[in-house]
Amino acid sequence: MIISARMIGLDDLAARLEARLNEAPIAAVLDRMADRLATAAIARGGTGVEVETAPGRREVGSADPAAVAREIGGPHTPAAPWLMPALAAVRSGEGA
Repeated sequence: MIISARMIGLDDLAARLEARLNEAPIAAVLDRMADRLATAAIARGGTGVEVETAPGRREVGSADPAAVAREIGGPHTPAAPWLMPALAAVRSGEGA
């Protein structure tokens, strides 16, 4: 007797399940890091700090024109960054 079976529709099932199961912990870590970065940026004098949420990522920044100009400088004013130093502090553990 020869028995065979064929399963259809299970392509990459393990990878899809793993991705779904890992989304919640990743989102929690991203939220925690975004909060730390926003807190550190505000402590460094950042104004109008905003956190935007997208699947798998968080964006911390500001839409305030004065804050953006201060971060990157301009043709007649030097940069006085507040966001990049805050990111360095969070990465090194100081902003935790």
